[in-house]
Amino acid sequence: MCFVTPPVAVPAYIAAGIAGSNPIKTGFTATRLGVAINILPFAFAYNSISLGKGTPGQVLIAGFTAAAGVTLLASALLRYMLVKVNWWQIPTLLAAGVMMIWPSWQSSLMGGALGGRVLIWQIWACRAGRLGARPD
Repeated sequence: MCFVTPPVAVPAYIAAGIAGSNPIKTGFTATRLGVAINILPFAFAYNSISLGKGTPGQVLIAGFTAAAGVTLLASALLRYMLVKVNWWQIPTLLAAGVMMIWPSWQSSLMGGALGGRVLIWQIWACRAGRLGARPD
């Protein structure tokens, strides 16, 4: 985590130099992504199926739900999915992401329903031309 958080954030500063963006803003964006990614080891600790201890179908489902959960968390923390995320979508995406990572099929199903609701709204907003500004 120290590699993506300011003031160290060497990879983030290198990426900012390559992209020609503000290094501090890039460092804080990397931190928000890092928070979402650092939750994933806890999913492995609480769900042994994520480590491959199960049938191939169970392992694929656990991997998919964990990846979807991290994506939903990152979308909430970055405040951007397909278009800019509204104020009510942030807690919905956070809850959906945690539910998708949590090791039970009931919570994954509820998290998928919440995340799917936001995704459908995002697709509708994107097609309607409500393209929000990308986050700084």
